[in-house]
Amino acid sequence: MRLPLDASAGLLAALLTESGAELTVGAVPATTSAGPADGIAAALSARGVTVCRTRSGLTGSRPDLVIDERAELTRAMAAERPEDFARIRGVVECTGPGTALLRELDPPFPVLSADPPSATHPGIAQAVIQTLLRRTNMVLPGKLVALLGYGGAGRSLAAAIRATGGRVVVLEADPLLALEASLEGHRVDDAAEGLSRADVVITVGRRLSVRHLPLLKPGAVLARAGDGEIELDLPEGEGIMNFRISPDREVFVIDGGAPPPYPAENADLTLSTIALACRHLATAGPEPGVRELPREIHETVARAGLTLRGLRLDSL
Repeated sequence: MRLPLDASAGLLAALLTESGAELTVGAVPATTSAGPADGIAAALSARGVTVCRTRSGLTGSRPDLVIDERAELTRAMAAERPEDFARIRGVVECTGPGTALLRELDPPFPVLSADPPSATHPGIAQAVIQTLLRRTNMVLPGKLVALLGYGGAGRSLAAAIRATGGRVVVLEADPLLALEASLEGHRVDDAAEGLSRADVVITVGRRLSVRHLPLLKPGAVLARAGDGEIELDLPEGEGIMNFRISPDREVFVIDGGAPPPYPAENADLTLSTIALACRHLATAGPEPGVRELPREIHETVARAGLTLRGLRLDSL
């Protein structure tokens, strides 16, 4: 398993171990500095879990199943340990961009895409907005926010921004998603126009690089809803970085290695989805190739989530 070593990943690791798995965790670098991650690593080690801190997540183990983020562990195995790559029985990939990378890799084993369930998108939106406001000390009412991407998370983020008094412009290459954004009351524009007018720019699954910064207006703030290495092709940094584009123009980038800390209340949905995806790979033996999670897994997680929250389905 290669995931940020936070409390949620620790809980998933404990669950898999209690289910009988022999587990090795390759913790991603952004979470391995001194702090809570050390305590989680120690607790997992006490349970017999091997914790290894490497850039790629590669360890001395020869895994049957892989839980990956951004496909880094899987791609590293393909490049550096092809004999172990060839014996993998299946991969659970936890991000949309990672799923796209594995599709290009054309793996000889099944890959299940366990991108965060749609029920977690409001939590993601809340975390992004809280991080933005906490780090900038700004207010959103009246601000124009450009969203690069209008998938499930983008839709929830747009609704949350509008609810706080902000205005939204959607920058989307997919015509169906762009039309949905327009029908839901949001302005839709191309990147050149939208970026030049926005007070805040948030990437939601789309990639932005240094060459796009001159399109931003002076004083604009750039943030992200997902993974920094995927969404922002910029020099590494922590906190708020300022980029001076010209003597009288600079923009500000919020970055901090890991994605914003999403609400723990959503963690049960994501962790359950990943765990059930692993069980499906181990027991059902799906055909090789990248494929979506079976609907029954989503329904199982949704029904359990409803039960835990004291909610009931309509029976008419």
